[in-house]
Amino acid sequence: MIELYLLALERLGPQEDARFAAVLDAEECARAARLRFARDRTAFIAAHALARFALSRRRPAVAPAAWRFHAPPLGKPVAHAEGGAGVSFSLSHTAGLVAVVVGEKAPLGVDVEAIVPATATLDLATAFCAPAEHAALAALADEEARTRRFFTLWTLKESLLKAAGLGLSQAPQTVQFAFDPLAVTQLSGAASGDWHVWSGRAPPGHCLAVCAGGEARPHLAAYTVSDGAALAADATLPDAALADASLALSTCRSRASTV
Repeated sequence: MIELYLLALERLGPQEDARFAAVLDAEECARAARLRFARDRTAFIAAHALARFALSRRRPAVAPAAWRFHAPPLGKPVAHAEGGAGVSFSLSHTAGLVAVVVGEKAPLGVDVEAIVPATATLDLATAFCAPAEHAALAALADEEARTRRFFTLWTLKESLLKAAGLGLSQAPQTVQFAFDPLAVTQLSGAASGDWHVWSGRAPPGHCLAVCAGGEARPHLAAYTVSDGAALAADATLPDAALADASLALSTCRSRASTV
């Protein structure tokens, strides 16, 4: 089973910021301090703290502050701690929302984006859509549907490329999706493999995608952190601070032979 945790940033105040920052290491604190805007610092600190809490929920013997992270220049971060072997994770944050996914061994990727209609332009879509995806996007007459598809495509591609450890070092056009039903229609390069993806909307006003590698599709349990203050005070992720996220997610599988 893999677990997805969502935290709405509107629930947090200065006290939670300080308590979350207390579990970060010196490098994370320095990275947060370099961010120009307070909202970006809040999102960064909350995402990295939530990742630590979620990892420790999987490995209760490891304190949230004990995790150390290594991120190769073009790779995804890996978590290390004594007693913490075998756990994998991914995190994402955007305006208003943080997402963290954790699991066992399998590569994972998550991406969450605030739905901002002004940015969902067809010109911008050419930067990450394959021709068939762009044509299908342009064919949607309803502006709201086109905006939703724009962010759905972006989060799907981002989550898969993150799970593959590539980020945007591989062109997003090399990973292609179709809809109704959701399907991966093309994979190439280092992103080729067996992947399971989930896609949907997350409140308030966000698009979300999760990707997990492996042949067998894992169960995805999704939670919202309903009490960020309690979480920060205890430096844990207790059941009492969680609620079922009740997300309606579409899912599909890609295979290594997808061309």
